[in-house]
Amino acid sequence: MTTEPKGTPGAEPTADEIRSRLDDIKDAVIGAICSRVPPDFVKHVGEGEKEMLLAARSLIDLAIAKIDRGVEKARKIHEEKK
Repeated sequence: MTTEPKGTPGAEPTADEIRSRLDDIKDAVIGAICSRVPPDFVKHVGEGEKEMLLAARSLIDLAIAKIDRGVEKARKIHEEKK
């Protein structure tokens, strides 16, 4: 571990500094890519990402409905035994 003050050249970066640097790199990469593709491309990529999330949501909704049906079936069986 180093004894140099934070932010000093040669000092180990803090977690926040690393996150900040990674955000800067991410922004630079996205900016470089977006400046070289048509605006419609960016729009379609975003819409594609949304569609993937909506598909995942549909699978989750289906699983929840299956659980609900099982709970309802168990409830009815329990009530019949009364």
